[in-house]
Amino acid sequence: MSYLKSLRTPGRHETTIKRQFGSRVRFEGTTPVFDKPLILMAFTNRCGSHLLADYLRQTGQLAGFGEYLNHDVVANQSAEHGYDSFPDYIAGLQARICLRGQALGLKGSYDQIAMLLRWNIGAMFPGVRVVHILREDALAQAVSLSIARQTEKWTSHQTGNGAAPTFQPKLIESILQSHEAANTMIGLLAQAAALPRMQISYEQVMHDPATYVRRLFGFCGVEAPDWVPRVPTVKKQADALNAEFAQAYRAQVLREAGINSL
Repeated sequence: MSYLKSLRTPGRHETTIKRQFGSRVRFEGTTPVFDKPLILMAFTNRCGSHLLADYLRQTGQLAGFGEYLNHDVVANQSAEHGYDSFPDYIAGLQARICLRGQALGLKGSYDQIAMLLRWNIGAMFPGVRVVHILREDALAQAVSLSIARQTEKWTSHQTGNGAAPTFQPKLIESILQSHEAANTMIGLLAQAAALPRMQISYEQVMHDPATYVRRLFGFCGVEAPDWVPRVPTVKKQADALNAEFAQAYRAQVLREAGINSL
């Protein structure tokens, strides 16, 4: 995969949103519109972003972190509220969901972050911070996504299509490669655009949400709340089948490498 080619090629969300708004996608102002920084949660699928977003919203200091950069959400919200440009959409989003001086949080894949940078959306805010959530166990993440793609059950709140997932090593390998590339491109974008970036892992959030959320607030320059984590609304979906598929893939790694089981 060519990182440079991937970064210069607009993703499907950018392509569709630009078709919706035409030339009215770039912020042309010279001064920020808001007085709080924009917090970008950079993610890959099944990395734990839903869990971290749940905890951040619990604090009452930050708002958002939904799929607000997806083209269908932009189209639906713009039709409902009459937004005529993408900067208007962002301004309307801030006005609707940020209360009591809350900072706005947006989730973004690497191509959605590239979209925001191309369209100068960060200039609407006095600063941009990138919170990059990853999963230390990349195999567990890939297995989880391979199951979700088959069942169409993306969160614990969904029922899915009822399909019984099967072990698909080629799909798992493709996801592993895709996630590695996406995380690299997130880092490259942040570094090239001089955006402060903090990495945080799903495992850290699971182990000690209070500590790591406080660290995240310090990084973002937002006052850390006096907050005790509540039980999140999102539930862990991994079960024995995830463990079975992961073990099957590890066994295949050893076979392909010509290594006897350890």
